[in-house]
Amino acid sequence: MKRIILAYLGKLQGNSKVCIAFLTPWAIPYSIYFFYLSVYLKARGVTDSQLGTLMMVGSLAALVFSIVSAPIVDRFGRKLTTLVFDLISSVLPTLVFLISGSFPFALAGMVLANMNRIMSLAYYLLMIEDSTDESNVVAVNTFNIIIVAAGLLTPLAGLVVGALGIIRAEQLFLGIAAVSMTTLAIARHALLKETSIGKRLMEDHQRLRKIEVIPLKYRLNLQLKHFFAPYAEAIGFLRGDAVAVRALTANVLFYTYYAIGTSASLYFAPYFIDFLQLTGKEVAYVGGVYATGTLMALVFINPLLNRSTLNRFLTVACCISLAGFAGLVLSPKGNLILALCSTFIISVAYGMLKTTADALIALHTSGESRTGIYALSYLASSVLGVVVIKACSLLYTRYPGWLFILSGLLVLLILISRLPQRGRR
Repeated sequence: MKRIILAYLGKLQGNSKVCIAFLTPWAIPYSIYFFYLSVYLKARGVTDSQLGTLMMVGSLAALVFSIVSAPIVDRFGRKLTTLVFDLISSVLPTLVFLISGSFPFALAGMVLANMNRIMSLAYYLLMIEDSTDESNVVAVNTFNIIIVAAGLLTPLAGLVVGALGIIRAEQLFLGIAAVSMTTLAIARHALLKETSIGKRLMEDHQRLRKIEVIPLKYRLNLQLKHFFAPYAEAIGFLRGDAVAVRALTANVLFYTYYAIGTSASLYFAPYFIDFLQLTGKEVAYVGGVYATGTLMALVFINPLLNRSTLNRFLTVACCISLAGFAGLVLSPKGNLILALCSTFIISVAYGMLKTTADALIALHTSGESRTGIYALSYLASSVLGVVVIKACSLLYTRYPGWLFILSGLLVLLILISRLPQRGRR
């Protein structure tokens, strides 16, 4: 088994290896503090309605940052952008939440956290550019394995919550996260190398800045055109590739679902307390089971994923998701076993969907258009996310089950988006 794992990880190359090697010190503290964040905020006086507002404002901020992400990444390079915006979007929010859990501070923290859209674009490009398709699939799956495996510590964190109380425990988690993430960002930056495409695009921007003989009006127009060049490049690529369009659509729908129906949602943990009437200690088990199921999918199922099995993986994952959502909505209140079983089902499906959605973009895009396509995905999922989160925040206060009903509708649309279309590539 050890040799198999080493052989699998041995497929990682260059920046991919560095990105994966330094991910754990970010994933563990983030996973723990974010899982309890909504419960912590509610303990500090934030209401269910305000949680919905936080999610919606976060999506609006993500929309803005998605628009500027591609030009920023291309201008300043993947490496520098990753460092700067990791510190801004990962470290600063933990300090803001640590200072206060009041609604205004939470609002500021959510805006800062969603600048992660810029960092994520740069980080993903560092991870997949200058690498083979095989290395990209391994990198994406290993990335997801580490992120999810970090959630296995949630039950242990529940012991800390039980001993210190949610407020003091969350403050401890936030402080540890701030120190760990800062150290990680600096150490990783020292080992990363700018990609070949990144260097070329940075040089283009530098040449544009040196142009002084052109009148200011035309220079500004040229700079504006250059600013939106990644989007124009992406749209041009998508016009000629229906398969890439469908891959982008599935990716957008998945990340909209990710925002409301997974453990990344501020409504996720409260749902089990408010609707299924589980205790705070039992909710910690939910977090552990969710991480376990997702990890099992990533470790034992997803290594079978390749270009030829993408659609089959996605179809099976969508069907499993729908069954799990039905279980969570229909589970009797206070029944921990049924809640955990349904959680396990949706977590396995989530693990399969996450890697498949990421692989679709990585495998069906290439070259300089890739920056704009990733940015378009972030942009579109932010726009759709604002609409869905607003609907969810209105419906959740009336009937919490809408959280997973809406999630089911999004997953169903993912399935439909991947159905074969006659006469198209």
